[in-house]
Amino acid sequence: MKVEFSRIAQSGDNANSRFFTYPKPSLALTYNLAEKSQIRLSAERTVNQLSFGQFVSSVNFDDEDVDFGNPDLQPQRAWEFEASFEQRFGQIGVIELTGFYYFVNDVEDLLPIGGIVEVPGNIGDGEIFGGRIEFTAPLDPLGLKNARLEANAMVRDTSVTDPVTGVDRKFSYYGTYNLGLEFRQDFPEKKFSWGMSLYQSDQETGFGLDEITTFSFSPPEFDAFIETTLIKGVKARLSANDILNVNVERDRLVFDGSRALNMPLFREVRSNKNGGGVTLTLSGTF
Repeated sequence: MKVEFSRIAQSGDNANSRFFTYPKPSLALTYNLAEKSQIRLSAERTVNQLSFGQFVSSVNFDDEDVDFGNPDLQPQRAWEFEASFEQRFGQIGVIELTGFYYFVNDVEDLLPIGGIVEVPGNIGDGEIFGGRIEFTAPLDPLGLKNARLEANAMVRDTSVTDPVTGVDRKFSYYGTYNLGLEFRQDFPEKKFSWGMSLYQSDQETGFGLDEITTFSFSPPEFDAFIETTLIKGVKARLSANDILNVNVERDRLVFDGSRALNMPLFREVRSNKNGGGVTLTLSGTF
C-alpha cells in the first residue's frame, strides 16, 4: 500500500496552488506450475505525473497557434490488471505472455472549452486493453556461441468518448502496436561484444477541437553497437543510432472550426529525418 502526496503551484494571472493525495494499493500473486513455469496476477492503482507545461499557456510558432494551459487539470489515474504466463528453458531462454486491462479515470487529453478553444484537461473515463509477448532465446544451437535473440511485441486498443463528437475513439497518441528485436553476441575471452536492434511502432493520432494530427514512422529504427571491457574497470560502447534514417511524417488536418460541425480547411504534411548518429559511452566504477 502506497500513498502519494504532491503539490503544484503557479503564479501570475492564474495564480493557483493545489495539493493532491492519492492512495496507490497493489496486489501481486505468483504461482509456480513447475520448476520453470509460472503464472502471475497483479492489480495496481497508478497515478500519472502532471507536467507543469500543461498548466501555463505558450505560443506554438510551428502551428501559428496558442497552446492554452489549464490550472485545474487533474492527474490521470488507472486500475491496472495484468495476467502473465512465463516459461523458462535452458539457462537464459524464456517466453512470457501477458494480457492486460486498464480502467482509466480522468483521461488526459485536449478538452474543448465553449467550442472555441482547447486546453489540456480531463475528458472522462476510458479503457486500455491488449497483450504482449517477450521472448529470449540462446542461439548456440545455430552455431552462434554466446549469442542470444530477444524479441517483444505489444498490441493494444483504447477507448474513450470524444468530447468534440461524442463518439467513441482511441486515446490520443496511443499506437496500436510496437515490435522490438535485439541480437547480442559476447566473446568473453576477448572481452568484446557486438549486437544490433530493430524497432517499429504504429502511427499515433492526436485529436483536438479543430484538428487531427497523425505521426507515422518508417522505415523501422535500426541500431548497432560494439562493446569492450579491455580497459580495466571501464566499459566502452560505440553505438550507431538510426542507421536507416527513420522518416517521421506529421499529417495535420485542420477544420474550419469544430471538427464535429465543419469541413476540413487545409491539410499540412511535414517530413523530418534526424539523420542518425554515433555515440561513444564510457562507464565504470572508480
